[in-house]
Amino acid sequence: MNNCFNRNPIPWIRPRLRRYAGKQFDVGIIIRTNITAREFSDAFDIVKAFAESHSEECLNALCAILYPRYSLHSRNLSSQHYKHFERVSYPVRYAVMIWFTGIVRYFTEHPIYRVLFSGTGEQNEKINLGMTETIMSLSLVGFGTTAEMERVSVVDYFDMQVKALKKMISDARGGGATLDDIARATKLSYAVIEQLS
Repeated sequence: MNNCFNRNPIPWIRPRLRRYAGKQFDVGIIIRTNITAREFSDAFDIVKAFAESHSEECLNALCAILYPRYSLHSRNLSSQHYKHFERVSYPVRYAVMIWFTGIVRYFTEHPIYRVLFSGTGEQNEKINLGMTETIMSLSLVGFGTTAEMERVSVVDYFDMQVKALKKMISDARGGGATLDDIARATKLSYAVIEQLS
């Protein structure tokens, strides 16, 4: 299925009288997006839950994240905003889910970002495993507070992870670690370690 789009195919949704603008994810020479790391993580968890349950409530919650009413992400989740999307046709809500899975696919197939998902194990587990821990570790190495990290663009978040991974590999190699040592510690292939060195 070709679910990679250069931009949001549904720029807005109008469940009732009010129109909700969709989040931006435009792929061109650069990526322009206003999807934050926390929004991406929560949306991913919802898509994973939908795959298991096929619950329309998951689609409504996904729409509430990607077509927010409030500027504060947590308020969109804690309010009844998701209920507005019950009136939106199923095909439109499902199309939003397909668009978001295209965003996930973009990162997992991107020449640079795919290294973040290239370790052993289930790819879906690699994407959402330890988002909070990753934010905390990036915060500890100077990328910002945990609150700031949750509000950064998902692209900036993945860029920070790549930079932190490169620094960790460089420090390990500078400290005398072998490729085998690094591969065991990171679960990355030799080719990926070389690419990041």
